[in-house]
Amino acid sequence: MDILDSELWESDELEPVIRALKVSYYHLPSNLKQCFLFCSMFPRSSHLTRFTIIYMWMAHGFLQPKKMKRAEDLGEEYLNELKMRSFILPCTKHSFSLHDVIYDLARSISGGEIHTIVGEKSSDILDKTHHIYIKKGNNPSQFFRSRWLRTFFNGSLRAHGSSTDLYDIRSVRVLGLIGSNVLALAYSPLKHLRYLGIMEFNGETLPESLCLLYHLQTLKITHCDHLRELPINIANLVNLRYVHIAHVGIEALPVTLWKVYNLQTLRLKGCYNFRVLPPGISNLVNLHILQLKSCKQLEELPADTGNLINLTLLDLSFSGIRTLPASIGLLKSTKLVLVGLPGSVRRQLHSDVELPEIAGGVTQKQQIRDDNPATVIEDIGSVSQNTWMSSHEPSSAAETF
Repeated sequence: MDILDSELWESDELEPVIRALKVSYYHLPSNLKQCFLFCSMFPRSSHLTRFTIIYMWMAHGFLQPKKMKRAEDLGEEYLNELKMRSFILPCTKHSFSLHDVIYDLARSISGGEIHTIVGEKSSDILDKTHHIYIKKGNNPSQFFRSRWLRTFFNGSLRAHGSSTDLYDIRSVRVLGLIGSNVLALAYSPLKHLRYLGIMEFNGETLPESLCLLYHLQTLKITHCDHLRELPINIANLVNLRYVHIAHVGIEALPVTLWKVYNLQTLRLKGCYNFRVLPPGISNLVNLHILQLKSCKQLEELPADTGNLINLTLLDLSFSGIRTLPASIGLLKSTKLVLVGLPGSVRRQLHSDVELPEIAGGVTQKQQIRDDNPATVIEDIGSVSQNTWMSSHEPSSAAETF
């Protein structure tokens, strides 16, 4: 009766379908409303990776877990709730999108707080705008400086001399940088930054100022072929929870990374030069997910890998691993993904570890296609649906960061 008697049905401002959906929106719990609206910042029809969105929500303080619950688990609950209410549509196990009508609903409600630029022409950026996404190759149509910005993805940012620089957005929580824009990190103290995405940077090292981002929770580095190492002082990032490195030229991780005790997820994917995990990884007592997928040069794991007491998933698929440390048998409750590894590796495992039968690169359930190796991981029964590894990489602009 509350919905039936709502005055929103009488509104002339919106299309009938949007009016009906708006009633559903206003009956969402308040904590879900801001999470839902944030997803509409990305271009229409974008495929959004679940883990990425959860850590962006976390950066903005949208996730406030109680008692012993992790923020990551609360974010998972929020996504499942939005899915149940049909506000998001699952694309794969690890990604989702917004239906066009739902997307229009979110943008109509956001009232200018969210701005997206995907073409040469764009509407005016309002002073109250908090979240901006500018697709690579585009620029704002106006000069703007907004100290209220909390999210800024910009493929055309420069350190100084452009319409916007990092000094103007010092309160930003979520930031995405492309190419030489990464050098702008050296010019502004982004003391509130929680999420940093870096893409297509051509330098061999990152600015040392990166290690001054003491509140940083998420570091995502992708498609940086010339990058050879991470800063040695990365241990200063004591709040870091999620590290994602994909298609990057690094050869090893700094041993100081093992001092980041709050790290929950470490993912390396397609790092063709990567060959060394330094000893001491067991210091990451809070690590839940370790993914070393398609790292062809990596032949062995540290001897203390089996001492990762909270590890729930270990993905070594299509890596160069030829032998496992003796301690691996201690990982009794860890889900293992060993697709593409030789049978000798599987035979080293403890007899209690259950794996699907794999012979000649083919599972019993599904033929592996060279153009889509993700189907193997999707099909392995020992991997929980809630691990949310982004094995499928959509070509959407939203996935650049």
